[in-house]
Amino acid sequence: MSLADLYRALELIAANPDQADFAGPQPETRVAQVQSLLQLKFPPSYLEFVTRLGCGNLGSAEFYGVVSDDPVNSSIPDGVWATLTGREDSGRPPQYLVVGETGDGAEYVIDTSRRNDADECPVLEWWPSLPEASGNGVIVAEDFGAYFLHEVEEALARETK
Repeated sequence: MSLADLYRALELIAANPDQADFAGPQPETRVAQVQSLLQLKFPPSYLEFVTRLGCGNLGSAEFYGVVSDDPVNSSIPDGVWATLTGREDSGRPPQYLVVGETGDGAEYVIDTSRRNDADECPVLEWWPSLPEASGNGVIVAEDFGAYFLHEVEEALARETK
């Protein structure tokens, strides 16, 4: 239900504007340019996210995305910059697209090499310091929409405590 999950998360964000800080819609041309730069095709739910919100945060939950015309000289929460930098610095597999961090050294990545019938890809927890052969890359969500909705719900729950 990836796009349905994404749309539900967008509704929750719209209902809590005081906690939301997103870059805003990104032009299709910019999104196409960064996909070309990364040599990756974004899955539909992530494409919808970056087209509508770019990147940003809701409360303490940060979501990496597309924000800059110059992702090479950018920083977090620019997911393009994080992906490119990690490829160079930590040997991150080229099919991984960074969409967030766990807060304890691991990253959330979309594995674009694994697609379901809806062209969606799983989100993994990946540790830059561990070899892939060690079992690194545990699936945390079946797609970006499910991941995004879960993180949005968790962020809102933390804010109400």
